[in-house]
Amino acid sequence: MPTLETDDVIVTLIAMNKQVTDLSLAIIDLGKENTATDIALSDNINDWQSNLAKTWQKFLNDFIRVRQRVGTVEALISPEQQANLKQNLNLKIQLAIWAATERKGELYQKTLTDIQQWLNEFFDMEDNANQLFYNALTALQNKQVAYDYPSELSSLTAIRATLRNQQIQPLQSIQENDNTPEENATDATNDATQDPKSEGNL
Repeated sequence: MPTLETDDVIVTLIAMNKQVTDLSLAIIDLGKENTATDIALSDNINDWQSNLAKTWQKFLNDFIRVRQRVGTVEALISPEQQANLKQNLNLKIQLAIWAATERKGELYQKTLTDIQQWLNEFFDMEDNANQLFYNALTALQNKQVAYDYPSELSSLTAIRATLRNQQIQPLQSIQENDNTPEENATDATNDATQDPKSEGNL
């Protein structure tokens, strides 16, 4: 039978539950504003293609203005939803702790899978801390927290049979050796009657 690792799992989950607030949510990085390109024309006639491209670029810069947003946008969900999400994640981890304590293996595995799914959907999985959190969940899925112990061991039947035999054999020996005085006298009389020498002596 396997050795359960419930204590290690519970300690690890309690520590991970405190890290939820530090997990970064998924955001969209728009990048930085493009740097100005060199649009100075060359005097070399062989650079006519490059000069043409620069002329077109100068035309775009003069007549068409493209506004770019620099930096990152807000998370994909509202601040209220962010707080609710992390709170629900805390509750999920607490549910996993309860399932491990009560040795409910199926519920334990399903809860860890749900947490990983939430991480992939709402959190920035390129973040190193989030990756470590995810890998810790994967390691916990390989931990043994429950086992279906048999209600009766197969060796118990053999042990009971052996005990019965040990109790029966001494009783048989006692019955064979422990005869009453009347039975001994009767046996002696029967032997004397059947023995011719005994009759002659009488």
